[in-house]
Amino acid sequence: MGGKSGSNSLLFLIFPGFQILVWTFQPIGSYAALLALGTLLLLVESLQPRTKRMALIRDFGLGLVVGLGLWANQRFIIYILAVFIPKFMISNTWKNKYSELKVTIPKRLALSLNKFLILSFVLLFGLGTLAFFSSGCEPRYIFIRVGVVAKVILAAYLLLVFIYTFGKRATNANSVMKILAFCSGTVVGYSPQWLPWVFEGLKPGSVIAPSCPIAMPSRLVFIIKELLPAMWGFPTETGSVANTTVNIILWGFVGLLTITALAWFMVHHRETILSSVRVFPLDHSQIGTDQVLMIFFFPIVLSILGSNTVDIYSVRHLLVSWHARAILFAVFLTKAFRRRSISSWLIALAWVIFVGVTNLFIASRSWNIKFTTYDEIDVNSLESHLVSQSVTHGYADYWGAYTLDFLSQERLTIAPYNGLNRIRSYSDAVKQVSPIAFIFPRTHSPSGGDLNDLCSYLAKEHIYSGEGPANPGILERCEAAGEVSRTEVAAWEVWILND
Repeated sequence: MGGKSGSNSLLFLIFPGFQILVWTFQPIGSYAALLALGTLLLLVESLQPRTKRMALIRDFGLGLVVGLGLWANQRFIIYILAVFIPKFMISNTWKNKYSELKVTIPKRLALSLNKFLILSFVLLFGLGTLAFFSSGCEPRYIFIRVGVVAKVILAAYLLLVFIYTFGKRATNANSVMKILAFCSGTVVGYSPQWLPWVFEGLKPGSVIAPSCPIAMPSRLVFIIKELLPAMWGFPTETGSVANTTVNIILWGFVGLLTITALAWFMVHHRETILSSVRVFPLDHSQIGTDQVLMIFFFPIVLSILGSNTVDIYSVRHLLVSWHARAILFAVFLTKAFRRRSISSWLIALAWVIFVGVTNLFIASRSWNIKFTTYDEIDVNSLESHLVSQSVTHGYADYWGAYTLDFLSQERLTIAPYNGLNRIRSYSDAVKQVSPIAFIFPRTHSPSGGDLNDLCSYLAKEHIYSGEGPANPGILERCEAAGEVSRTEVAAWEVWILND
């Protein structure tokens, strides 16, 4: 059964929707690495070592993958939770503590254990929301302080739970060795992040926008109407599919089949779901189901809470859910059609032909190459021109800046003038030098050739890159500049400013 489900799930992963294809085939966000490392974490955790030495090696490997995953993308935390929460829930430690709590909680608090655990979950969820998803609420200065307090309370609460649950067990020699092996692996895996911070002062910056729970209902509606269909493979590009009766019927059938698969999985595994919600001890046969459900639903919950959910491109935050969705669908086809295996293969084949091939066709017409092809000759011409003008620092739009840093092997230091400031050392370096360059694609550049034209362009909403106007400090520098020159070089328009 597992082999058939695995084969089916691979079919759905190989032929994703257009938006999924876009985000897994570009380096931005390291989403392909996120999925690969998440899968690797699940595989390493499933290993059953026969000796203590092999167990320590496995624990080191787990830590190594965790460190690499957190370095690649912060949403790797979803895989970590999906691995370690079910692992804890099947442990003898939790089974013993659950039996103990079932007796002590009613005596001490006059509550049933189920009610106590539900209240604890609500408390944790509330603290987590205040700690990580409320700093965008008004008045912000109050909610920022509330968030700090919530983080402290949450950390103390989790520490007390850990001490109570594991107690002396966490201090025996074997447990200490396992913890050390795991932590050592994590430190090694996360080294690409902390080594530059410690030795070069390149402090990592957060790219998570401040959030507020007030907007949760609107984000939920947007996820249901836009992001989930895009994740399932529905065409989202305007005019990408003809709006004919046949297409409407076929895509309607795809939607119905997807909803049916999810509903079937939920009903078929309702006992596991109820046990997880009640934090009831699980047995080993339930761990796979629990992991898949967590991998599917956790990203959706985070997208509802987070203010980064703003447009169709926010489907990238559901890539982990897409990973689990392929498994859900494959299990549905394999088990629901157990006696009609030919039917399951026909449905899978029809899905690939219609959804997969349709999205590949859409991709062939709609694939968006950001800004320029960044041809090597063009980049070399740009670099040579800048060096000839004694310029090695400057600004470009959010999407072009870091690309030029990478392609020039950091011989040029180009910071984004709009969007998120992901590498602050670049921006700090550009602030301290003069002259500097502003680099624009020739197809989207300021009209005219004087300083006012440049500053006016920077002050406008940047529709082309999908980002806003220039950051205030950069705009002020433009307005205060002395001399300016404008030159066309290869695919770019280059403006050089002297303060």
